[in-house]
Amino acid sequence: MKLKVRPAKENDLMLIFKWANDPLTRKMSFNQNPISLETHKEWFYKIVATHTHLFIVEGKNLDNWLPVAQVRVDKNGEISMSLASEFRGQHLATPVIKTVIDYCGNFNLPLKELVAHIKPENIASIKTFKRAGFHFVRETMINQHPCLEYIYKI
Repeated sequence: MKLKVRPAKENDLMLIFKWANDPLTRKMSFNQNPISLETHKEWFYKIVATHTHLFIVEGKNLDNWLPVAQVRVDKNGEISMSLASEFRGQHLATPVIKTVIDYCGNFNLPLKELVAHIKPENIASIKTFKRAGFHFVRETMINQHPCLEYIYKI
């Protein structure tokens, strides 16, 4: 599937809200509680107002571009992603991350590395980030959850 990246827009708010409350996404998040629409709106507008980059990755299916994933890269290089449930199992997660890395490189973002924090039980994400060129650095804690830290040197 051909992929392209674009910055998230205000009309993506509900799509990202839906993805954020997907049961598997919640299970693999460091905060597993469902997200209210009000909380999501506050988060979304804060992200848009700061130096955090929120991207929508679209995939071309026949003649249509469909939203496949959202990827967030904050000003410190922290990266996270969620893949739309209907595109899981299609080996798109690694290409999504690589596409965003390439996209960021085209805009010379002032980052020397990207950092991914992944729960140890999230084997799919660990494999995805490794295939995208991330390397294990250490075990750490986030919100009282053990996690693995992976780094990608730019």
